[in-house]
Amino acid sequence: MDYETFVRRVQELADIETEQQALKAIEATLHTLSEHLTGGEAEDLAGQLPPEIQHFLQTDPARPAESFALDEFYRRVSEREGVDREAATHHARAVMRTIGIAVDREELHDILSQLPRAYLDLFTQL
Repeated sequence: MDYETFVRRVQELADIETEQQALKAIEATLHTLSEHLTGGEAEDLAGQLPPEIQHFLQTDPARPAESFALDEFYRRVSEREGVDREAATHHARAVMRTIGIAVDREELHDILSQLPRAYLDLFTQL
């Protein structure tokens, strides 16, 4: 999926008006997701995303993954994006649904294998 399509899809799914706001949501979500993934997996995911947004993922293979609940995920996205929790939740779900479409099934499986079961909500609900 190319950059324009990725951003436009996030905008549509999250009801975000501007590209800049969508990019802020994408950055906050990817940065937070990368904290939960091993560095190598974050790098693999980045390789399947448009080059313009790959840098939003921390890709240090030596960095240990953090483990935190879905509520903490949403809190971190909210803080990074500078929006309330409800908006951050909606935006993060839109970003993750877009990732679910943009990457191949094997990569999606690899991401999900590193996340607690509750994180499935990110990929399935809007």
